[in-house]
Amino acid sequence: MATQTSGLAKSMALECVQSMYAEIHETATSINQVGIFSANQAQGANSIQERLNNVLEALESTFAAYGVLSSGQNWTGPQPAKRLAVFAKMLSWMLLSICLHSHAFLMAVMTYPDHVWRVLCLAITPNKLSLELFAKSRDLPWQAPLEVLHAAHKGLTSLASNMKSTLTINRIDHPHQWALTLSGTASRLPYTNITSNIYHHSFFPRARPPYWPFLTYPIDPMTRRSADRNCKICNSPYICPCNPSSLPQLHIELREYSGKGIGVRSLQAIPAGTILGEYVGEIRHPHMCRGTIYSLEVPVADDTDNRWVAAVDATRFGNWTRFMNHSCNPGAVFQLFSYGEKRRMLAITVRSIGVFEEITCDYGDLYWHKDRLCRCGEPGCQFDTVEKIEARMPSRRG
Repeated sequence: MATQTSGLAKSMALECVQSMYAEIHETATSINQVGIFSANQAQGANSIQERLNNVLEALESTFAAYGVLSSGQNWTGPQPAKRLAVFAKMLSWMLLSICLHSHAFLMAVMTYPDHVWRVLCLAITPNKLSLELFAKSRDLPWQAPLEVLHAAHKGLTSLASNMKSTLTINRIDHPHQWALTLSGTASRLPYTNITSNIYHHSFFPRARPPYWPFLTYPIDPMTRRSADRNCKICNSPYICPCNPSSLPQLHIELREYSGKGIGVRSLQAIPAGTILGEYVGEIRHPHMCRGTIYSLEVPVADDTDNRWVAAVDATRFGNWTRFMNHSCNPGAVFQLFSYGEKRRMLAITVRSIGVFEEITCDYGDLYWHKDRLCRCGEPGCQFDTVEKIEARMPSRRG
């Protein structure tokens, strides 16, 4: 029975944290809703504001003890006030201010049983920097709750100091230009985020390559042809208006993994068969790529075709999919699909991905050699020794 209760508490906590990321994102990107402290609210938000104001008023009675009470002392006052005060004491007023932009967090403060609330706090604690970077890289007006509290208690100078950002984020950057490091800082990544492929005829040789599938040369080899498969989204056999913007918004973050470098962590549960996104970059001839690490070859016709007509080179320009690490037990694969007016290399999950799980893919046999061994750490890893790589040589295209 205790195990079932513990499992339910963990499930509730993870569901709440997922909702927190989603709601922080929605708040930061909405045109008409810039925070739960805004005068213009969506339907139902007025009641949220009223409940929150009641909690904040109750919390004022604990301000005199801020900074001097230890976590073991007894608090007096309403339960939500005690929870908010302890949360701020243990995890910082700044993080509390960020979390208060989430309806799910606010409801947890006021309704969760004590044992579930403790599990939620344990789930939030290791993700403190993650939530901070997520909010600030999306230009969330995170100071608003602190400003409300500070206006009511101007003598509380500690709140004023918490209104200053501890992470320096360029708000012009795309959120996926930033990654969390193992040292607990935010690092700006040296690439340019783009939403669609870049093609230029100079990326291809003057002579027409073999296996070229078009009558015209040069032309963008990602152009969809009548002979290509139906659209992955609408299943139309004809050119259609589908485009990557029609894909659902997934919440992920880039972070450093020990021994593997920057990777992708999911901030939500993702079912199998989900399109994660398109691998984008410069469309180049395979022999004219800037490097092999971020190059993804494009076959002439489909995924079983061994003839390559181009490569998507994400060395300089790309998106978050370029940072997916390899695993011999991958959570996703890249496949070529017709999609709207183009053929696209899409990342699709082959199994369910859990909250906070790293999203990985299979780099394939050709990526590995004696100076580049796999570090995925999976049981039965196929490329962690030179002997294993050489044993697979007969199956490698060449």
